[in-house]
Amino acid sequence: MDTWQNYLESYLLEQIEQHDDIEVRWGNKVVDLDDHKDHVTLSIQTPEGEYQHTSNWVVAADGGRSFIRSHLNLKMEGDSYEGRFVIADIRIKLDYPTERLAFFSPDWNPNNTILMHREPDDIWRFDYQLDPTVTPEEALKPENLKKAVADQLKMIGKDHLEWQLDWSTVYSARALTLPDFVHNRIIFVGDAAHLLPIFGVRGANTGFQDAFDLSWKLSLMAGVIKTCYKAIVPIGCKPPKKSVPKRESQRALCRRLAMAIRFCAMRYCHYH
Repeated sequence: MDTWQNYLESYLLEQIEQHDDIEVRWGNKVVDLDDHKDHVTLSIQTPEGEYQHTSNWVVAADGGRSFIRSHLNLKMEGDSYEGRFVIADIRIKLDYPTERLAFFSPDWNPNNTILMHREPDDIWRFDYQLDPTVTPEEALKPENLKKAVADQLKMIGKDHLEWQLDWSTVYSARALTLPDFVHNRIIFVGDAAHLLPIFGVRGANTGFQDAFDLSWKLSLMAGVIKTCYKAIVPIGCKPPKKSVPKRESQRALCRRLAMAIRFCAMRYCHYH
């Protein structure tokens, strides 16, 4: 099942909104923290000003450029690959089947690889290798993106079709992980804990796995968390082959995750 991350997030929010004991605070950014023996105090910046929040535990799910990870001066281990790739999602009607198309060393991008595959809502992803002499900033300039897409469409005989750029970015393949996900009262999950190659959507899938795994453990006594959650550190390097049950819809998955978070909050309040 090929489902965009923004759809998954909207399904999850739909479920969260049905529970009064889960609060989502938009526009809040952690800018400082104090990690004590038995609690953590966060300094949080908002458009209305800064405030402090104290919690017995903090789950650091602040992404690949994690502020919390950097603040604690934690280093990830593993491999980073030299090659950089551009993703350009374009809206276009193509009559190709739903499968990944690969093009090797085309005239417009010699010695590099171009991948194309269908996404929902008439979106096609162009994923092409970037020449080492070209910077990410240069590659993402509108005129350069437009030329790259136009050249690819011309090569496949589809340059007569209208198209519109939906989203673009530059990425590199990395397989990195923190040696430990639990640091006193702070627990790292998702990209803040481990960075995986984009291939196979492992980043989003392992993030969901982290949330499922951690939610019930947070409802238990503190000592159990360090013992159990530490055991899944290898997930950063060797993610499971299947991340979603075969017959389970993405909405059902988000419903289960929301319920797991709610259960965690209820049980945690009971113990504290």
